[in-house]
This record gives sequence, C-alpha cells and structure tokens, in this order.
Amino acid sequence: MVPQTNSFLITTTFLFTLLRIHLQPISALDFIFNTFNSSSLLLYGNSTIQSSTLTLTSATTFSIGRALYPHSVPTKPHDSIHPLPFSTSFIFSVSPSPHFLPGHGFAFVFAPSSGINGTSSSQHLGLLNFTNDGNSSNHMFAVKFDVFKNQEFNDVSDNHVGLNVNSLTSFAAHDAGYWAVGEQGALKFRELKLNDGENYQVWIDYFDSKVNVTMARAGKARPAMPLINASVDLSAVFLDQMFVGFCAATGQLAESHRILSWSFSNSNSSIGDALVTSNLPSFVPPKDSVLRSKGFIVGVSIGGVCVAGCGVAIYVVLIQRKRGKKEVGEDIENWELEYWPHRIGYEEIYTATNGFSEENVMGYGGNGKVYKGMLVGGTKIAVKRISHETGHGVREFLAEVSSLGRSGSNGRASAQTDVFGFGVLVLEVVCGQKPVEERKPGLIDWVWGLKERGNLSSALDERLKGKGGYSEEEVVRVLHLGLLCAYPDPNNRPMMRQILKVLEGSSEGNQSAGEGVEMNLLDITRSPTRSHYRQNIAGVGHPSYADIRESFSSFYVAERVRRYC
Repeated sequence: MVPQTNSFLITTTFLFTLLRIHLQPISALDFIFNTFNSSSLLLYGNSTIQSSTLTLTSATTFSIGRALYPHSVPTKPHDSIHPLPFSTSFIFSVSPSPHFLPGHGFAFVFAPSSGINGTSSSQHLGLLNFTNDGNSSNHMFAVKFDVFKNQEFNDVSDNHVGLNVNSLTSFAAHDAGYWAVGEQGALKFRELKLNDGENYQVWIDYFDSKVNVTMARAGKARPAMPLINASVDLSAVFLDQMFVGFCAATGQLAESHRILSWSFSNSNSSIGDALVTSNLPSFVPPKDSVLRSKGFIVGVSIGGVCVAGCGVAIYVVLIQRKRGKKEVGEDIENWELEYWPHRIGYEEIYTATNGFSEENVMGYGGNGKVYKGMLVGGTKIAVKRISHETGHGVREFLAEVSSLGRSGSNGRASAQTDVFGFGVLVLEVVCGQKPVEERKPGLIDWVWGLKERGNLSSALDERLKGKGGYSEEEVVRVLHLGLLCAYPDPNNRPMMRQILKVLEGSSEGNQSAGEGVEMNLLDITRSPTRSHYRQNIAGVGHPSYADIRESFSSFYVAERVRRYC
C-alpha cells in the first residue's frame, strides 16, 4: 500500500503543477533595469546609453530619440479582446541647456512597431507627426511629460503630464506634481518642475480599464493618491503584441531627456519597488554665481555704458555753457528763426535795466513785469521778464516781438495795440478778473487754456452766472472775440470797424476790400505763428468772424459794460 500511496502523491503533485502552469498566464512578463547597456534596449534616432543611463536626446535642436524593450510584449490574452493589466515604474531626469530655451518633452509609449517612421520632432515628441495625428490606425497609447504648452493640442500648461490615445491631444492631463497630506488630513497639491534636472520616479498602472499615474521625487515614498486617475478602454488600441518604451524630441527648444532605471510587469503591481533610488547621478545644472550670471554681466555692461554716456553728455553741456559765456557770437536755435529781430546777452540787458530795478518798471504783462532800459550807445529798449514758474508765455511774447521787429515798430501806440487793449478789456469784463494777478496765470493764457479744453463758457464771471439771463452761446462768442482781439500776431487781429459792426449786431454782407482777412478761429490757431502757442488746440466747431458778426447781440456787451465799467 505504501508504494501505491507514494505513487498517488506523486501523481497528485504532478497534476497540481500542470494545473498551476495552465492557470498562470502564458503571457506573463517582468523585467527590471536599474542600469542600461547596449543590449538592454533597441535604440533609434539620437538615443544613446551613456554611463549606464539612457539618454533619449541631448541638448541638440530638432532631434528624436526612441528606446524600446528588445522584444514585443503580450498585451492581450489569446482568448480575449480585453487588454492585460500592466504596471511600470521608471526614474527620469530632464535637464535644461545653458545654450537653449527648454523643450519639448518625452513619453512612455506602447507602439505597434519599432523604429521612428511616421514621427517628427518638436511638439510631436517623436510619437506621431502632423499627418497621422489622431488616426485610429496608430494603435498608440502614451503618457507624456510635456514642458511646452501647445495651443493646437489644448495643453493645460507648460509643465504637465497627459494621457494620449492615437493623438497628441490628451484625453486627461494635470500639472506635474503630487498630492500630499496636509494639516488635518487635507490633501494639498505640490508641483514638480519636470525639467529642473531633478530625478523623479513615476508609477503607471493599468487595470480594469483604468489608468493611474503617480509621481514623486526619487527616493520618496509613493503618494497614496495618484496624480491622474482616468478611465480608458484600450481593447481597440492594443494589438496582441506591442512594443513598449520611451521617446523624446527637441525642436528649436532643446533639453536633455534621460531614463535612469525602468521596471515593467503585467502580473506584478509592486514591480516598481525593485528600482534602486539611492546614489543616483545628478543632472541638476550648477547654479552660476551672481557675479558670473548673464543677467549680472549684461546689467553691469548696460549700466556702465549709460554712466559713461551721461558723463560725456554732462561734460559737453558744461563745455558749451562755458564757451557760450565767453563767445559774443552765438548760434541761433531753429525755433528763433521765426521770431528773430535781435539777440542781446543777459549781462547787457541786466546793465541796461539797472539790475531790473523797480524804478525801471513800466508795467505788468500777462506773464511778468516790463522794464525800460538803455543799451550802450543810447538805444532804448523794453524788457519783459518772464517768471520760470510760468508754464507758457515765452513763445507768445516772442511772436509779438517778431511782429514788431518785422513791421519796424517804433513802440508807439497803433490801431493793432488798441484792438489788443479792447480784447483784454472784453475778457476782463466777461470773466470778472484782472489781466494779471499774483500767483495766477495771465488772463489771456487762462482763457486760451479753457478754449483748448472745450470749456470756454466756464470763464464767465461767477457773479453773472448767479444772476442768470444770459446765453451760453453769446458768452462763448464774445470770449472768442476777445481772444481774436488779443491775438499775439497783430496781423491776425480784426479791425476796429469790424469789431464795431459785431457790437452793433450788423448783418451786412461780406467785408469790404482791405478787410477781407478770414477770421476763422480754426484757421488762425493752425497758422505757423500760432502753432507754437498751443500744441493741441481743439478748434473744431468754433465760429468764424462772420458768424460772430451776424449772430452777436450788442445788448449783451453793452449791458455788461454798463453794469461793471
């Protein structure tokens, strides 16, 4: 009986072994690479093995690198259309180059064939190309690690992880990083910069039509919550046998993509624990000293040039000023050509006015005092001293002087000066202000400023506003008349007979010969003589002289003059 028992045990053990072999998937596959050599992988494009590390692309532009497991792997059972589960883990490093901007990225990929046919560089990552992107015949599944945001693929950011099927447009994506447990058990996302040169470990698991992607710094524990958890049916994507591995690409942007170790299994979900995570090589670029950085060098260079340029400019200005004091004949500036009658040195004017003595004050202009003086040789002069605090007035005064100089004026009263005085009187009566007041702009300049801003009616005396009974249109027109009469160039001022017709409310026809000067304010303010007075005059809509003459109410001025004069 004993021999029969032994025979039974032997037979039972043999049958159990056969059953175990039968039940175990004949397609089971496990491999672990903690280092790489020339026989470990199939290399295509620019991929190489350097110091036991897989380098998919180095920092060269428009390159593609692909590395695949030497044999195709089973991805479906013989008697089923459902894909086999798989688990893979790898450690990677993407490091930038000091000579290029970083780009583009790499991917873990399942492909139906080996080689790099049908792929292109740059944003296509060596996975597909412009023509075949999106084709169902690609039979491609990839997890990409992308450092460039491509609008055409709807990328979520320039530092993301994405899941892709037959296309470079991800069906699920997230910024690169991991979920950490914070205070009171709350989860908090921590971003990881894919291309900072650090070593990162990735875990990818596919089971029951779900994909989990998790990542962390190499040597750290696997986070409990995956970065991406998505559902995807790969039954129509996977063939019975597929090639598995990595690919990467650069374009005008370039960086180095490296895989330090890799494990894969379709039967063991903890295969990633076999990877060595200590004493790994570092590819983090050294941090340059601030004193040697490009920014510092460029900044110092630009700063040095600016300082040197300022020094030269100051030197030139001082030399010119020094020469200007010594030389009697000075160059005439371009803006003076229009107004040029004479140029007299400050020292000579100072002496002629007895040091701007108060005894020599003749009166007060719109922007300062007017002094009388006498030059060496007996020539009498009038000097207007303009305050530096005045924002304008110098060019207006020069225009007046220019006109006097060209007309050969002897300084005596003329019809033009009478018109000017009347214009000032009109402005003074309507505005209720003196022509010159302490620490205020001159009356003419102030009204001109309101005109430019399209707010001329606000110049009306507040006392008149309080009494009411006035037409805003008449106020604007009488102020226009005052400004015309006080215009800097006497040749553009109206004649007294024209003014009288306006005040009388005359509606006669065109002006007679000798009076045919077009008094359109828009034309005058655009004239060369006036162009320097204001740079931005909004003259659109201002009435012409004829308009003022035809529609002006003589009662308006007469009544106001009667009340305040």
